[in-house]
Amino acid sequence: MNSNASSIFHSLSLLARVLAWICFACVVLLCFSVGFLRPVLVQIQTAITILLPEGLRGVAVIPTPFGGAFRGDFALIAVVLFLLDWLFIRLHEAFK
Repeated sequence: MNSNASSIFHSLSLLARVLAWICFACVVLLCFSVGFLRPVLVQIQTAITILLPEGLRGVAVIPTPFGGAFRGDFALIAVVLFLLDWLFIRLHEAFK
């Protein structure tokens, strides 16, 4: 049973880490006006925004001097996902 719980927590940790890095990359890329990547970034931004809770959407969106916008909501979600990754990896180690 401990082995099953350990593998579940490890899988959840990996999922949280991958999603956190995707959000982090979006935060960085959306700060700049990236010409040819702009349509793709807008689609990714729209997909992530749909998944966010209603009250969090658009929180702390700040225009940058580089032509883009800092997405505070994406940054907050990335931090939460990194914290979940940390928690799940600790639980994985505890159930080994």
